[in-house]
Amino acid sequence: MRATNVALLSGAISLIASCGPPAHGELPRPSGSSLAGPAEAHVGALPAPGPDRVPLGAVSPVALEASLAPISGSARALAYVDHAGAQALVARVIGPDGPTGRPFVIPRAHLYAAFESPEGALTLATVEGGRPCLRALDADLVGPPTCIDAAPDALVSVGATLLALELRPPEPPEEPEAQKDKAKPAAKPQAKPAPKKGGDKKKPKKKPPMTQKKALERLMASGAEVELWTAPVTRSDGLGEATSSGLVFRQAMAGLGFIGAAARGERVDVVFYERADPKGKQPRGKIGVAGLDALGQHDPATRRSFGESKLEPGFLADHVDLRLVATGDGAVLLGQRGPRGKCDVTVIAPFIMQMIPEANDCALDPGRFVTLARAKHKGEVPALEPASTLDRARARRVFGQASWDVARSTLTKARAWTFDGATLVSLRGAPEPKKHTHPLEVSRLRIVWGALAPDGSGLAQLEDGLAIIDSTGRVSSREGPPARRLSGPDQPDAASASRTPAVKVGSTWWQARGELAALFPSRGAPLRALPHDTAVAVGGAASGLVLELAPPMLHVDRLEASGAPKPLGARAVPIAPGFDAIQRGAGGAIVVGARADDRSRLVSFVVAADGAMSTPRDVPLFEGAATQVSRVRLVPLPAGGALLFDVGRTRVAWLDDDGALVKAASLPAAVPPAAPCVDGHPAPAKIPSLTPGELLDFPSRTEGTCLSSELVHAADGSVRWLGSTTDGASSRAELGLVKAASSGLPPTKPPAAPALQALAPGAARRCPTEMVLVGDDLCVDRYEGALLDLGAGHYLSPDYPATPNLMAAALGDWATRRELQGDLLARALPLPSLSQWQRAATLTVAADSRAGVRPSAYVTGSTAKLACEAAGKRLCTHLEWKRACRGQADTMFPYGSAYEDGTCNVNVLVHPAAILHGNASVGHMDPRLNRVAGPRGGSVLHLTGDNPRCASRWGDDAIFDMVGNLDEWVDEKGGAFAGGFYARGTTSGCESLITAHPPAYLDYSTGVRCCKDPAP
Repeated sequence: MRATNVALLSGAISLIASCGPPAHGELPRPSGSSLAGPAEAHVGALPAPGPDRVPLGAVSPVALEASLAPISGSARALAYVDHAGAQALVARVIGPDGPTGRPFVIPRAHLYAAFESPEGALTLATVEGGRPCLRALDADLVGPPTCIDAAPDALVSVGATLLALELRPPEPPEEPEAQKDKAKPAAKPQAKPAPKKGGDKKKPKKKPPMTQKKALERLMASGAEVELWTAPVTRSDGLGEATSSGLVFRQAMAGLGFIGAAARGERVDVVFYERADPKGKQPRGKIGVAGLDALGQHDPATRRSFGESKLEPGFLADHVDLRLVATGDGAVLLGQRGPRGKCDVTVIAPFIMQMIPEANDCALDPGRFVTLARAKHKGEVPALEPASTLDRARARRVFGQASWDVARSTLTKARAWTFDGATLVSLRGAPEPKKHTHPLEVSRLRIVWGALAPDGSGLAQLEDGLAIIDSTGRVSSREGPPARRLSGPDQPDAASASRTPAVKVGSTWWQARGELAALFPSRGAPLRALPHDTAVAVGGAASGLVLELAPPMLHVDRLEASGAPKPLGARAVPIAPGFDAIQRGAGGAIVVGARADDRSRLVSFVVAADGAMSTPRDVPLFEGAATQVSRVRLVPLPAGGALLFDVGRTRVAWLDDDGALVKAASLPAAVPPAAPCVDGHPAPAKIPSLTPGELLDFPSRTEGTCLSSELVHAADGSVRWLGSTTDGASSRAELGLVKAASSGLPPTKPPAAPALQALAPGAARRCPTEMVLVGDDLCVDRYEGALLDLGAGHYLSPDYPATPNLMAAALGDWATRRELQGDLLARALPLPSLSQWQRAATLTVAADSRAGVRPSAYVTGSTAKLACEAAGKRLCTHLEWKRACRGQADTMFPYGSAYEDGTCNVNVLVHPAAILHGNASVGHMDPRLNRVAGPRGGSVLHLTGDNPRCASRWGDDAIFDMVGNLDEWVDEKGGAFAGGFYARGTTSGCESLITAHPPAYLDYSTGVRCCKDPAP
């Protein structure tokens, strides 16, 4: 089946487009089919811990926040948990009497639909790796996938056949043979114009920006004529040959076309928006209904239309968010009379009849409308079961569904299913809903992060407190609030970007990133900030160090087991932010980082316990390859020295106790696990030995082994890690401890110390170290901001607004609307998760600048201003912002004077709203937009700092992504944001500025970066 040809608008930026310009194109979607992948097993009970695993506490039952989906043609339904960015789809079948079987897990998959054949066989339709796939579901065992390289608009089950439906531009009529044979007259040669003397020095005229009126006219006229094509799909053969159904209609506007399809026996009912004749200058649309036979062919006699009303940007005024709900003997079209309006109901099968709805019937049991319509059609009294007494405001069928939304239950042949709060209930047969056991209750003890000292002792942050591990492997616990500014259990990007979160000085554990605070044996108030990319605390047997980089100066403080750090001095070093440092065997620290003047090269040096430093030396981890190594990881070895990893874990180096390279080796590529991790990341297949250059098999590795700390060689000869055992849904936090896993000598040097140079007195830092000094009078954040709640110390979701009412509106609007727009791939993409604490909290939001995380989008100008002020900073003025962007060389782009495609994440040839909604100008509050796959891999929105050449250089430092990634609010009267986001079709670089929106505006493209006046 051919790829869907999304109609994209070609206008300029406008208020209608909400600062999202028309896309230049879309991601290619080739045709074909393939069979791929192993079978997926059910989720079983957690295995008992083996002799090499020590539980960090007791697991507890946890009811997951599940959603419900029907199984087409079945008396059964599915309960599932699925989020954009999640590692796996977890689901369970619900039978007529409640949950049955056990949960099952499919890694890296999203649910589209489920079907039951006449023989009772179940088929799951998923999206995996950007392709639609089919899997057999037998009891709670899931078969291997059959995937197709196409993007149909829908799949529908007709008897034993699955049909793929796709809208295409109509095929042009064939040219008659006689016409083909007519020779075309030869074109007359065109005389070349005489060259003008002195050349043509006239500049091309700049097109004026499109007015809002013109943009609206273009949007309203954007509906194209389309033809419905169908093709059979089977698990054995994949996608069959596509044929035209014969159904042709004109979309109401781009993206406002296909609504849905449902089967009744051997017939498929198709519902769609189509263009209606305008009334005066007012554009109008209507709803079309047509029937297909079992082979996918349209019967013209079934074509009907109704519901004509005014066309608005992205919707039909009187019929909003229409969804097709199939029952055993008919089908109902549910929607709303205007956005968040009253319920709109039309029975569309077996005949069309518009209904006067009851609110609870709309929400809980829309199948009653089919019964009412059939009786009215025959002039009979309807045989209705008692209506449910369930409060519709408490009912929901999907994660985040709003109380005003319709279709709040999932219909099967036997029941209507919904959640009453957190309780699964079934309706029909009695006024009172019947309660059932929760379908997705798992056993969990979650770990947020873990840290291990060279002596083998450790500290782990669990959800409800700390686990303390002594050097012998014994575990104790202490309740209390989690360490702040590190990460939460649902923030994998912040967790993966963090280096060692805690270190041990004497017998005291200190938080090593984000903030300096004592964690154990007593909890202390934060003493100072430790910016993630420029500051790190280092442990030690008697005393430790706090290192903070204010390029080019590295400031050194002594850290005692108790008490405030003592300044020792500073020295200029050639390293860039993103360095790492760990405890040195001879005392002090080993420091490794990318060179400030060439971030593809690494340097190392040591800092003695008194702060004296050695001369930096090169560490050729990549043997001269120009690889980005601005974020590295160090792991101490028990007798001195360290293991050095790049952030992608492609290479490892053995360093001696002076930081010199002893040996380097390549690590095997990670293989995605069949059982994904609930917390942390999968255990690697190979680990470095103590013998330089030697790799060992991971000790006692099982499919469910996950790591939340670095793996260390402890002083007693054991290999230890903190992490979990998981089965894909349940997990148990554990200490892994394996004796004598490696042999050989550690890469240490004789006791002779390297030449050290004493520190100079540390000058006052003019800017916070997460900021860059611009000229002599301005500090600017190095990276785009991630929003942090100062109260909880947790990072907010980057996919939702920080303002509680806007967050609730975005979640409620798109919880079900995401099922109603775009092709199959778009409708299957679920919302990103949103932590319960964020939904319930009163937030005090601050902007935090750090590398390797998803920057916060959906930021209003007002929130950006407050977030900067909460961080002790302010919004930049436009002139300040532009000056910082142009860099010390004062060029139009951060990297130079001429535009380079792909250097910054801007002017990307894909617009996420066009991919998800079929229209680049609508739906800009959809929380999924920044999760759409980008043309260069990963998502369209990049992690902070992931475009290394998009750097505005200032002295020995740089500011990243001032052009592209997100638009950034600036402090200008009336509101403005600068730089251009990833899909803005601009090559204006640092001159890009949008002034069309007030400070209350936000969408998926708006972010924050802060400025500050430097200290004298």
